[in-house]
Amino acid sequence: MHSVMQEDTELAESFMDDRSPLPSSRASLREVSYDSFTTPSYEEKNLQWRSRARRSTIVGAILAGSILVAVGGSLLFGGDQKPGKAPQGGGLQPKLAGAKIHLDDSPGGGPGIKFMAIGDWGCSTNCPEIASADTSQLAVSQQMRRAAETDAGIQMVVTTGDNFYMKGVMSDHDPLWKEVFTERFGEIDLPWYAVLGNHDHLGVPEAQVSSCTDLGCPDLPANWNLPFFNYSLVRRVGPRSTVQMVLIDTWQLAGSSSNVPAGDTTGDLPAGESKRRQAEHVRWIDETLKHSKADWLIVVGHYPVYSGGEHGETPELQSLLKPLLEKHNVDMYLCGHDHTLQHLQWKGVDYVVSGGGALPG
Repeated sequence: MHSVMQEDTELAESFMDDRSPLPSSRASLREVSYDSFTTPSYEEKNLQWRSRARRSTIVGAILAGSILVAVGGSLLFGGDQKPGKAPQGGGLQPKLAGAKIHLDDSPGGGPGIKFMAIGDWGCSTNCPEIASADTSQLAVSQQMRRAAETDAGIQMVVTTGDNFYMKGVMSDHDPLWKEVFTERFGEIDLPWYAVLGNHDHLGVPEAQVSSCTDLGCPDLPANWNLPFFNYSLVRRVGPRSTVQMVLIDTWQLAGSSSNVPAGDTTGDLPAGESKRRQAEHVRWIDETLKHSKADWLIVVGHYPVYSGGEHGETPELQSLLKPLLEKHNVDMYLCGHDHTLQHLQWKGVDYVVSGGGALPG
């Protein structure tokens, strides 16, 4: 795996403020409660999402409380993909930096890429107040393991945040790394690419960052990849085609957010610092999408832009992120936060929620 650091220097000068409401009819919104997927069945569902620009197909399959996504086709290339780390980050602050990682282990590429997406999954025995969380997360992890073992085309796992409940982790040696991740998902021999959720920010979010700094390298699971709070992956899926996945920290854009219960502001920054980071993250997202030459563009975050779930849509993302998705012809926005599995198509973008990893919706 080849890794290239990418820093941006120009601030975005203006942002669109287009807070379009959800369509009055929810016929195009597919929302399914978590309880529908607790049985260990690998069942193809009627979820087929067509790109308006590239005339290719994104196919979704329900996999317990996670979603299996194939981009560009279901015949997938082989090759020995090994997890790796981002380059040494020097003195850069993870929150303010970005990395671009090229995954070119299969030289000729192939017609597609397939990955499992799981969100809001950070409960095992550490969530005693929610009786079903332990057994639900175990069911999801077992089904994902079966899928990884039986489907050689699956190349990676992508998380949509809330990796550790209820208040993130405090260090790279926090017991939750073993309890939540290694003991439950350690048999899934695939690289994991993560983003942070609001619960991750209630701890020490830097403790989940996998890149090295001047202070040394973290002692994290070898297949855990979160090189910076914002980063992107570029994967070759054919001789002349690529998929770029832009993974972002939506907490930097929306803080505790207006869709989080009142009073839950533990991770919030002072107003001035929050605005500065928000501007820097919007700038990074805008520039990364602007300069992308990929045939497919997928953005991954935690908070939803649109959702029919309990938390609902995030006004801050409708103001700051949604215009960028539309401006740069992004194919899919993948997120979590609501503990359901949903698919919504709106103004040319497929909005997919995968937040059924442990908690009931």
